[in-house]
Amino acid sequence: MTKAELLALKWSKVDLEHRTIKIERTQTEYTDYDTNSKIYEESTPKNKTSRRTVVINDFTYRWLMEQKRRTEQAGIESEYVIPANSGRMVKESSVTGTFKAFCNYVGVEYKPSHTCRRSYVTNCLDKGMKLALVSKNVGHKNKSTTLNTYYKCKNDYEDNLAIQNEIFKIYDFDFGGEQVEAMFA
Repeated sequence: MTKAELLALKWSKVDLEHRTIKIERTQTEYTDYDTNSKIYEESTPKNKTSRRTVVINDFTYRWLMEQKRRTEQAGIESEYVIPANSGRMVKESSVTGTFKAFCNYVGVEYKPSHTCRRSYVTNCLDKGMKLALVSKNVGHKNKSTTLNTYYKCKNDYEDNLAIQNEIFKIYDFDFGGEQVEAMFA
């Protein structure tokens, strides 16, 4: 999910029993030029494929349950999964500011939230998930966007070497014996 999709997410779109989330809304920010203030509203995602259902993995399930518990403990009544203290939709700029402050506090370099999406795409593809599924999960209309814009090939020497060695195992050469001499004869 994008940060804007997460901030517009309502509990009515989370099915904890079937472990799915329907992504149908996103947070949109624009400037009201009459008042020169930022306006945050819910809107539909930018294209049809952005409206999707994603599976809730174990980590996300536990996070959602903890989020629900903390919101109830704070006495916040809201339809939003991540509400402002008022119960309304929290502003994206508030989340970004809080995250930057947290990163600074713990001594970690701040990276924009889209970096997480790129990392997700890269890790999924590197672990063998099919491109079509990864593209669907992140809501891209075209698989080429997922591959060309979000995937960052890790130049991982160890993985590369392991894969190459595995490929050449099928030839099962004995480099100390007659097979090698016959191969190069």
